[in-house]
Amino acid sequence: MSTHAIQCVIHPGQTVRLKPQDGTVLTVKSGRLWVTQTGDPHDYFLEAGQQLRLRHTRTVLEAENDAPAFCLWTHEAPKRRFFPWIWARAFDPSGGQHLIRI
Repeated sequence: MSTHAIQCVIHPGQTVRLKPQDGTVLTVKSGRLWVTQTGDPHDYFLEAGQQLRLRHTRTVLEAENDAPAFCLWTHEAPKRRFFPWIWARAFDPSGGQHLIRI
């Protein structure tokens, strides 16, 4: 097993929608982040240094206040014999898409 990580910045007014793998851990490095997941009656407000283990369900993230939130997603994944990296798709608020190699 190896650990994969994705770093991101979520700007005020930006909404990030994703469906993470079970067991993905979201860590807020700075700022404040609002997290909600389908089927979970609770909303979460995470601050710098706090973590949340995510489920494999629709998840929505938004930066709280007027400052960006810097966060890190990590998950355990089996080593891939031919593809030792994964590609993540990042969306910016202007509607563009970027592929990120991690």
